[in-house]
Amino acid sequence: MSRKTIKVFALLLTVGMVFSLAACNKKQITAEKFMSAIEENGLVGEIVPEGSAGGEGSNLVEGAYGTGPVDNPIYSAYFYRFSGKEAAIEKYESVLAQYQQIIDSEEVKGTVDESGKGNMKRVVINANPIAEDGALGFYSVTVQVDNIAITLVANDNSADSIEKIDSILKDCGYYYP
Repeated sequence: MSRKTIKVFALLLTVGMVFSLAACNKKQITAEKFMSAIEENGLVGEIVPEGSAGGEGSNLVEGAYGTGPVDNPIYSAYFYRFSGKEAAIEKYESVLAQYQQIIDSEEVKGTVDESGKGNMKRVVINANPIAEDGALGFYSVTVQVDNIAITLVANDNSADSIEKIDSILKDCGYYYP
């Protein structure tokens, strides 16, 4: 092999390794980043003070929540960082069971869709009330990545509400189509 070929091969190998390592070491979101994402999307909230998240014996290390917009709070957002991945998985599975229970009730019709990509799991519920009393539907997404769980809820399942939830997930770095 010529020296030029070896240099090109080494460069390609190095670039490939850098991209591979960057994908593996995706930085986890913090409560501050979560708050920034929800505030950029018109919600207000607060970070749960360190040490008070979850109470005594809780696996919750850090938390944050928000609602909005201020004049008509149809959105709720929750961020949980647990001490271990198992607790985040438990939170995700608990929400999944709640979503399924809602869909199985006789009061709403809709779907629960679960998917995953890499180390991320996502469950989405899109539901409408069966009664024709003018009540709005709702849309919610819960994402679990490592020791983090995020739940976003819209008390309306319009295209605008779905777009708002997707925008928050994009700003958090945890969105995929």
